[in-house]
Amino acid sequence: MNGDSRYFPNATLRADQDDIDYWLDSANLEAAPEGQKGFFRGAMASLNPYIEAGAFEVFEGPQELVPGIYSQADPGHTPGHSTYRVESDDEGEGYEWLPVNYTYAPGASDEAASE
Repeated sequence: MNGDSRYFPNATLRADQDDIDYWLDSANLEAAPEGQKGFFRGAMASLNPYIEAGAFEVFEGPQELVPGIYSQADPGHTPGHSTYRVESDDEGEGYEWLPVNYTYAPGASDEAASE
């Protein structure tokens, strides 16, 4: 977040439908223990500017999100937690699973998001 605007204005964010249903539901926010409400507010504050700008895509289950990047359902940490596989060639070799948290991306830059 950059105030009320998108921190990465050229980026499209993606998240699994189950996570969106969980984190953006105001009933879940209200039902959460006081010490956990901030997580819901943070998700809402981080994602809503992208949703409002049409720069957000929801996916369901394992699939290729963009060429060479695949989602894999990995629920447990959150209902729709996902990991991502990056393939470096057509053989499916040279890949790794990357956990992603859409509220913090260490080392990310706006230049990377605009490519």
